[in-house]
Amino acid sequence: MRLRGQRNYDRYMLVVKKFVAADSPERLQWQRESAEDSQRHIVWNRRHGPVPGGARILPRRHEYEDSERTSASAK
Repeated sequence: MRLRGQRNYDRYMLVVKKFVAADSPERLQWQRESAEDSQRHIVWNRRHGPVPGGARILPRRHEYEDSERTSASAK
């Protein structure tokens, strides 16, 4: 993320300092790349972002088996 931010800042400065024309093909390519990055962010956040409704914590297997044995022996 930091490297991408630095890259975008560098590109911005190239345009501001007039090393690259605002309507150049190079600038259009940068805009396409930025749009692709945004799409990748959306997809990544769907896979790795927060879970809607929060996370569920499952009991560990041996704890579940121990509670079954205890309840069965109590009967």
